[in-house]
Amino acid sequence: MKTILLLTWVETPAFTAMKANILPLAKARGWAVHAFALGGMDTTAAKLVKAWNPDGCIVYAAKPNGLSGNFGAWRKPVVTISAPQPMHGISAVEHDSHTTGTLAARELLSLEMENFAFFSDTVQMPWTEARFSSFSDEMKRHGLPVRRYMRGSVGDWLVSLPKPCGIFAANDLMAERIVSEAANRGIVIPNDIAIVGCDDDPLICEHSETTISSIRPDFSQCASLAVDALACAMEGRRCSSCRIYGDVGVTRRASTRPTAGSARQIARALEYIRLNARNGLVASDVLSLLGGSRRSAEIRFRKATGHSILDEIQSVRLAEVERLLADPLVSIGVIASRVGYGSENFLARIFKRTHGMTMREWRRQNHPPTAAVSR
Repeated sequence: MKTILLLTWVETPAFTAMKANILPLAKARGWAVHAFALGGMDTTAAKLVKAWNPDGCIVYAAKPNGLSGNFGAWRKPVVTISAPQPMHGISAVEHDSHTTGTLAARELLSLEMENFAFFSDTVQMPWTEARFSSFSDEMKRHGLPVRRYMRGSVGDWLVSLPKPCGIFAANDLMAERIVSEAANRGIVIPNDIAIVGCDDDPLICEHSETTISSIRPDFSQCASLAVDALACAMEGRRCSSCRIYGDVGVTRRASTRPTAGSARQIARALEYIRLNARNGLVASDVLSLLGGSRRSAEIRFRKATGHSILDEIQSVRLAEVERLLADPLVSIGVIASRVGYGSENFLARIFKRTHGMTMREWRRQNHPPTAAVSR
């Protein structure tokens, strides 16, 4: 059995998600994987590699010089994930930040706003610039300018933006900062500003003062590419130096959920549906949050959102179905029970009616078996 080290600085939710996907893929190849978060200590990695003498290493979020100097000194096959910049002779797996920016733009455009902005408090990082470039390019296609934060008071910048405004924050931490600054300045989310982040980190997005809509990277595809690349390197086969993984879609939360007249009851109902739709929720469960008669509650909900309570429940469930279909390790047969449907056949009918194809066809079309992409 081959021994693999999976190394990172700090065990973030993104790393945890990648690890969860890497482990079964490695097991299928007969690899034993040992994961370590090194706490930023440069010398630890080299000592760890020497002590374990692994057959290969996967390193997440490495520095340009590795976790402890030149990776070549390890004399082991190494694959990096999300390294800040390419490293000569090292296979890399990178997030497609260009696609991420385009996805964020389309999500905010769907809110029918006319003002847009990009926020990042980190400058000159390749992934930040790629996200800004593709976001602004997509807006230019629609004849819309993008205002970018450069320096100074974030609160003052938010106040200066024309309202309502859709903001793409380069990652979830930055989105959380926008939420905090907006609260300090009395700026209402999502009526004054709507926010989309990236990474879909539940520790940030779910616990922010206003929950944050975020782009979810395809961690399953990332894991598959990393394991493939390491196998290639360990076997001495020639393979591409850089492989690219994309995104599953957008997890929608309160930061992009505008409601007519800022109705708190409607916003609360939407959040309740988002959190509970996968637990067998039915429309009558939501009505008590809205008050009044069933008919008046349904009318108010439809007026605020443009669709019924049942439609909203179905929408949340189908979004989760798509997320699960993006993971090749999830069997189609278990999806119905995991998203709140009591019958596989009922989900199959709903999905085909909505998407015009079966779940299996949708998986093949949207998430074919991963392949290496050269740069």
